[in-house]
Amino acid sequence: MIQKLADNVFKSGLNVLAFLMIFFLVPETKQYTLEELDYIFAIPTRRFMSYQKDVALPWFFRRYILCDKEAKLAPLYQLDQSVPEVASAKV
Repeated sequence: MIQKLADNVFKSGLNVLAFLMIFFLVPETKQYTLEELDYIFAIPTRRFMSYQKDVALPWFFRRYILCDKEAKLAPLYQLDQSVPEVASAKV
């Protein structure tokens, strides 16, 4: 019985460690173009970790724990959102 409890505590600790590593080390890449991904991965990991600790974590706490619907998350990336102009085809 104690062996099973120790195994479960060990596995839970590994899950918490994996969650923290992913939260602090892996940037979100969903719905980004390849050029934007180049920019995202060009940012140093230390800066990303600092952003997660100083900006994203307090925002998450205010938004979801304190239920502050007015909380805004400042973006880490300043990506160009302009749409390139396409030359009109002449027929």
